[in-house]
Amino acid sequence: MKTGKEIVEKLRAQLSHYVAMKLAVDNQTAFIQAKDIDALASGASEVRGLMRKIRDLEASLRPLRQSWNSRAVDRGSGEQQEVESLIASIRESIVGIQEVRGRNETMLKTALGDVRAEMNGLKSRSRAAKAYQSPARRPQARFVDKSN
Repeated sequence: MKTGKEIVEKLRAQLSHYVAMKLAVDNQTAFIQAKDIDALASGASEVRGLMRKIRDLEASLRPLRQSWNSRAVDRGSGEQQEVESLIASIRESIVGIQEVRGRNETMLKTALGDVRAEMNGLKSRSRAAKAYQSPARRPQARFVDKSN
């Protein structure tokens, strides 16, 4: 079956992109923990690129799936099992990615809260330090008008 082989190939490609995305999301966890903003931004860009590839594959799979479903009698059981296995693997990958992204989001919110607290602390320290500084001295006039 030409359609079945195409579906299997595209699902394999999609699965490989999901595996790469899982690795990228796992790497983001390390970047968040290390507070490496540049690497985190780069990792986010990588994830967006993989999402585009997955979306493109999904769009090309849609018509194939429709023809696959309409010819249920023609497909081989081996291809059917492989398709089902790949779909199950993709679903597992998605669940794993969502779990890691949820943890990462929580870590980012916590880190953002910590940064806000530090910034507020710096502001209050600055105000306190200014309160104890001596008033600014007025500059002495260089020229004195003695005409009167």
